[in-house]
Amino acid sequence: MKKIDTFSDYGTAEQFRDEILQCLIQESTLVKGETYEEKYKSAEKYLMDVFQKANASYAVPTYRKLLSVMKILVGNEFKAGKDSKIISKNFMKISNKIKKACV
Repeated sequence: MKKIDTFSDYGTAEQFRDEILQCLIQESTLVKGETYEEKYKSAEKYLMDVFQKANASYAVPTYRKLLSVMKILVGNEFKAGKDSKIISKNFMKISNKIKKACV
């Protein structure tokens, strides 16, 4: 059994955090901005706030905390009225990668 930490053959926790960030830039109803740079800053601030809410480190995330962060993001997107099919697709895509890294 693999040790659960911040590194895996499937990708680092930081890479998954960055994938979540890119997903927010492209899909989130809560990210604001016209240009990519504006959306990036908005998404990064939003994601940092969610990490703080999950009692997780943005700079050094762990796989387990990433899943906690994703659950909060899903709840926020549902509350904001985002299409549940899009939320489910994105959540499953990223969470399955994270879960594979933890096995």
